[in-house]
Amino acid sequence: MKIKIILTNLIVVLLIGFASHVYLKSTLKSNIYRANEKSLQSDRKIFKDLFMLRGYQLMAEVQRKASTPETRKVFDPLPPDEKEAEKQLRVRSFILVDKYASEELKVDPLFGRKPELVAITNPKGILIARDTDANSNVGEKWGEKYDLVKFALNRRAKWDVIEYNGMNLQTAASPIIRDEGIVGCLLVGFELGLGGLVSEPED
Repeated sequence: MKIKIILTNLIVVLLIGFASHVYLKSTLKSNIYRANEKSLQSDRKIFKDLFMLRGYQLMAEVQRKASTPETRKVFDPLPPDEKEAEKQLRVRSFILVDKYASEELKVDPLFGRKPELVAITNPKGILIARDTDANSNVGEKWGEKYDLVKFALNRRAKWDVIEYNGMNLQTAASPIIRDEGIVGCLLVGFELGLGGLVSEPED
């Protein structure tokens, strides 16, 4: 009889212990999940903020380059002959963008590398030259293709994520301004890396 009572009590204790273990395990898992989710949301916000910051840093750097005498000099007076003028403008533009493309834009650790795209358009948003290949994409209407070019040609520098040659590029565009007004647009773009967060920038 005593053994029966002892066994019954033991079973009850074991069942209570098992139930407590299951409850504590479930509660612990739930708390860990909530903590991880909260941490993940916080990390996402930090990453997004860093992504936005990089975009504005890049835009500031492109604005600086667009305002240099070296960039504005591309649009110095050209010969009266239309074909010769177009040829000279393309040569000047290509020399400049190719030079910029070979440089490292030390905006931050992400952009401490060479850009994947450097290009110049005319005031109508038509591409004059891009790095790497003097003839590639020339004549394309980038003012219609990319909103940030349209913004730049209205005196508003802008950054955005654009699709170019199968790549997603975090790109900034800035107007090139001389005494006579806006003469073109400079673009610089870097491929998104490190699982970059693609986000719509703020105007």
